[in-house]
Amino acid sequence: AHLPKILVSDGAVDAIARGAKLMAPGVVAFTEPFNKGDLVAVHTLKGELVALMRTEVGSEELKSMDRGVVASPVRVVMKPGVYPSMWKKSKPGEASNSDQTSG
Repeated sequence: AHLPKILVSDGAVDAIARGAKLMAPGVVAFTEPFNKGDLVAVHTLKGELVALMRTEVGSEELKSMDRGVVASPVRVVMKPGVYPSMWKKSKPGEASNSDQTSG
């Protein structure tokens, strides 16, 4: 089955991976029109599948939304923590390569 794709911002990925609904501010783009109640595939900007979700609005309505629920999770595929959570800011330099030996 071919599903419409919704691309979401990196900040929305971790929340969805933890079972949150997709909210309008997290939507970056969608590949084709869809109707309310459709099953859609939610992807990261890199094309990784995050979850299958059931839409709460159609794509035409989504275009004019800046807030509110877009879709609810049906099956979450991505594990939490693959993308950093937006409400846990990491300190600069935390992910440095200082533990790797050089040369």
